[in-house]
Amino acid sequence: MCGNYDKQDKLPEFDLYIGVNIWDKVKFDNESHIVIKEIIHFSLMDHINVCLLNIGSGTPFISTLELRHFHNSSYRIPPIKSLVLYRHFDVGSTTGQIIQYKDDTYVPQSIPFNASSAVDSTKMTLNVPQSIPFNASSAVDSVNHSEYKLPSMVMDTAVRPMNNDSLDFEVDTSDPTLEFYIYLHFAELEIIQENEQREFNINLNGNSWKESVVPLYLSSTTINSSTPVRGPKLKFSIYKTEISTLPPILNAMEVYLNRTTTRIFVTYDLVAAKQLPRTHQGGRPLKSDNRQFTYSEVVSITNNFQKIVGKGGFGTVYHGCLSDDMQVAVKMLSPSSTDGSMQFLTEAQLLMRVHHRNLTSFVRYCNEGTNFGIIYEYMAYGNLAEHLSDKTRDALSWKERLQIAVDAAQGQLAELLLIKYYTSNSLTERSDVYSFGIVLLELITGKRAIIKSYNKDNTNIVDWVSPLLARGDTRNIIDPRMPGNFDTNSVWKAIETAIACVPLISIQRPSMSHVVIELKECLEIEKAYEQDCGPMMKSFNDTFDVNPLGLEMDMVPQAR
Repeated sequence: MCGNYDKQDKLPEFDLYIGVNIWDKVKFDNESHIVIKEIIHFSLMDHINVCLLNIGSGTPFISTLELRHFHNSSYRIPPIKSLVLYRHFDVGSTTGQIIQYKDDTYVPQSIPFNASSAVDSTKMTLNVPQSIPFNASSAVDSVNHSEYKLPSMVMDTAVRPMNNDSLDFEVDTSDPTLEFYIYLHFAELEIIQENEQREFNINLNGNSWKESVVPLYLSSTTINSSTPVRGPKLKFSIYKTEISTLPPILNAMEVYLNRTTTRIFVTYDLVAAKQLPRTHQGGRPLKSDNRQFTYSEVVSITNNFQKIVGKGGFGTVYHGCLSDDMQVAVKMLSPSSTDGSMQFLTEAQLLMRVHHRNLTSFVRYCNEGTNFGIIYEYMAYGNLAEHLSDKTRDALSWKERLQIAVDAAQGQLAELLLIKYYTSNSLTERSDVYSFGIVLLELITGKRAIIKSYNKDNTNIVDWVSPLLARGDTRNIIDPRMPGNFDTNSVWKAIETAIACVPLISIQRPSMSHVVIELKECLEIEKAYEQDCGPMMKSFNDTFDVNPLGLEMDMVPQAR
């Protein structure tokens, strides 16, 4: 609660981050408005960084920071996800009071678990029409607590339909593009007679979500979505089955916002690999031994290295599956690679400490004898090279490619925060910029870093682009599969940025921060162009198809 703390008579507004990722935006309705933000976060490190970011609308402040531990059996989320609380609903409550937890070590001392509570800044409300609230005569979970550690005061109340058949209600999400995870909590509050039965099904957005739910007497049961759901509204229908004699019930509901976005990862071996010193090769242990797999475990999760999903400069990448069904990519160091062990070690050290939504998340590692491997999250949607070369997929638009470039460059910045420390300055930022420049050229051209030819030697992508650029022939530089029209200046600026990254002399290359700035400008130019042109945009290829003389038409940038 701000309470005019800075004497400016103005409500502050600031951003909240966890690590380098946006958590939420903090706003106040008035000076007495209490704002509480909650997130379920999978920590990849032994510490968590929370940042209050000043956005020029008042000095950020914080009153209380609370940390609590969840068992893996409750809110299960893989390392790439964070669940931001959207709203708690104490569905059957008639008091609207804030629930207090004095003896529960798994939850804070106070938290707004109520649909009408004023302390929550979200605007979502829950209305269950034609329903009747009722409560239990004894406390729920007084003997056996569920893994979700739900407060008894919440689960002791519920609603049931007036018509005895179904509970139908909807939640307005305000944005159909947002993704949500839903948790519905049930507990039987009445003693069921021998000739009675309460059983119900659950539909979400017209689709069957869960069937034959039978709540237990004075004991919590939780039904949750294993995959995120979205839509302008989340429409629920909880209805009794044919064999049920009693109506359905609902005790509580939680809605979490999925902070994971569909990402295309840029993966490549650094050109300067990481020239790392070999004086400590194999002699530096990794810190977090609790994340170490034995070699036999790696063999098991990869099914004896059955499926190859990629190859790098120092080894092969295999598909794997952990015991909790999480898919992973297992990158194993080739026994013949004498220069790669330090690169592997450094990469594992970095990924254990640097987490960014545009960097592949580290899961575990293996370091046993001559067997060294790194286990990452699995890129279910494929990597960048696959999206560029696979003719069966829709080609990425120019705007999408620019967004990928900006995201990848920002992920590089996150990695560079610690890279000097772990490599003793042997790998400089400028060598990383060269590698990124190659990736940027791949994005622009749709070609691989090494362009293979059947009738002559293979060609480096820089050598292929340079003569075309010298002639101003950018038409033949750009990926011909790229759909839609795009701004000429945006394309030229991106090519110039890529070429600036790849001089052989490292001091001639820009910093990664400068690259990020340039690419953001390219993206803003393209966004403005799309907004101005709208539905009148024509296909880039169509522009050249209508040339009756077949003359070469080069793209010429406007003065800037």
